[in-house]
Amino acid sequence: MKIKSVLLIAAAAVSMNLAAENPNLMKGGDLEKGFVGWTDYTRGTWKSGLVKDAEAKNAYFRMELTNFRKNAKGTRTVGGDCYFGRTGKFVGVEIKPDTEYEVTFKAKSTFPTGVSMQILAWNELTPKPWHPSRKRIAVKKFAANDKEWTTCKMTFRTKPENKSVAVCFYMWGDESQERNFRIQLGNYYVIDDIELREVAAPAAAPAAAK
Repeated sequence: MKIKSVLLIAAAAVSMNLAAENPNLMKGGDLEKGFVGWTDYTRGTWKSGLVKDAEAKNAYFRMELTNFRKNAKGTRTVGGDCYFGRTGKFVGVEIKPDTEYEVTFKAKSTFPTGVSMQILAWNELTPKPWHPSRKRIAVKKFAANDKEWTTCKMTFRTKPENKSVAVCFYMWGDESQERNFRIQLGNYYVIDDIELREVAAPAAAPAAAK
């Protein structure tokens, strides 16, 4: 029993050390104190905001499709983004250039395409989301349902010129370009517990004995 206790304490100490070395850069990513980010979509097409689940004592961000846009052909389209990450008045989270990071989050979704996420980067600290230096440096789609939380994870590497990044969840669809357009009004997705951490460099291999 004593050996088991010692092992548990040692494991907890290692976990605490790793967390200290690689802290979560997404301040407020648990959303318990509010939404640290912004949204971008045509007015009247989405209902978005923070939801507090009193029963589960938890807060999460919810995006629900309320109306379709129409393209030049008069067919239905969907477009809406939700961004996480700010540094004071600047968009994005400050990061190191040419460095590997890992982003994790929890999601639920009724969209047939699940949840799509992209990492956007800026080459300078700016308060303008659409600054000319803005570039997409990583993208991934995740399967999710509305019955249980799905934990999603992705690693990416920043470019030598990058200064800050934001985690962006987006939904796009165009009935004129998709044979099986299945998006419906009322579809939604929810996001919670966003973490952005630098990936620790692997430990150096021990030198071979002479």
